Amino acid sequence: MQELVCGIFLTFMLTAIITFQVIKVILYKTHTILDVFLGVALVVIALIFRPNNSNIFLEYILPCIYCVLSVIVYTISLFYFVEQTRLYLTYNKKLTRYLKDTEYDFYIQVNKKNKIRDFGISLLKTTGLTKKDVLKKDVWHLLFDTLEIVSINKSEATTSNFNAFVSEYESSSSKFKTYSFELEIMLKERLTTFFGIIEPIYLGNHLVGRNIYFYIDRMKNIESLKNELVNSINDIERLRNLNQALMSLSDGVLLYFDFETKYYVATESFCRFTNTHQREYTFEEIINFIHPDDLETYIEQSETINSISVTRLKFRLLINDTYYNVMEDSIYLSQDTDLVSIVRICEKNEESKDAMFSTYEATKIMETLSTTNIKAVIDKTKNILDTVIGEDTNE
Repeated sequence: MQELVCGIFLTFMLTAIITFQVIKVILYKTHTILDVFLGVALVVIALIFRPNNSNIFLEYILPCIYCVLSVIVYTISLFYFVEQTRLYLTYNKKLTRYLKDTEYDFYIQVNKKNKIRDFGISLLKTTGLTKKDVLKKDVWHLLFDTLEIVSINKSEATTSNFNAFVSEYESSSSKFKTYSFELEIMLKERLTTFFGIIEPIYLGNHLVGRNIYFYIDRMKNIESLKNELVNSINDIERLRNLNQALMSLSDGVLLYFDFETKYYVATESFCRFTNTHQREYTFEEIINFIHPDDLETYIEQSETINSISVTRLKFRLLINDTYYNVMEDSIYLSQDTDLVSIVRICEKNEESKDAMFSTYEATKIMETLSTTNIKAVIDKTKNILDTVIGEDTNE
């Protein structure tokens, strides 16, 4: 009796182990050797040391040992099976989560009756529907009723074209092929092209459903972004040229600071005056041109520049081997960032003048830059005419 019970127990254990192995091979394309080896070894040992009634050990204790060992081997085999299943589900969960959580692309999985059984999260964002509104609904009627589809495979999205598309979709059922389509959808007042792939799902030789993948034409988006980038660069360059022209047309402006490039930019008049083609100067270069006696004061005043009011800096700047009195007006567009600065020339600093000019002197000089003595010009012109053509003595 004990031999029969032991045989049944070992048979059940070995059958379970083999079953686990077959499932792992079929579903997960893998197997383990240890549990199979232990199961076979236990059966061989049981055949060699068979229970009998010769003594109490062989009659009662040996069958119990076999049963305990069978449970241990079965537990090991079950553990490997569970771990392989968890590993398989983890891989698929990560992949599925990526497909579900992607921002623009999405997928829909349907059964053989085209009812939705799974989908990507972006489907809800794109359609504005809830999970309850989507599950178990007919995939194409849901999409065409919810989205503003403009064209199907480059043809207008009419009812007849829709019916023809669905009919073609249902006939796309080859086990070894995938099928492509194209939809143009109006999303947020912008026409977006979605490419689609239909992948039939088979269990053996039976069609059980389909995976439908939707993805945006990224190359078209990249080209659009490239064009926008080129336009932005051209706009920036145009605005910089415009700014340079405006500064060049302003009276007395030598340099202005471009906070984007972090360079001082020379105006046309400064380039002509210095007889150079250098357009940009670093902050260090400007510092080197400042009179040594003014440098410390200039640095102290620079630290007071803020975004509330204009800070006026007065110093002597070396231009063409001669020091000129200049004035720099500076302000930050925002808190300690985006410096706006304009350097204007006021007058030549005479060799005998060791100190920089006062604020009052700077203001008066700057005021005269924008005014012209018309009377002096008229008198000078009259004198030239009198000299050339002679004075009218009849008057």
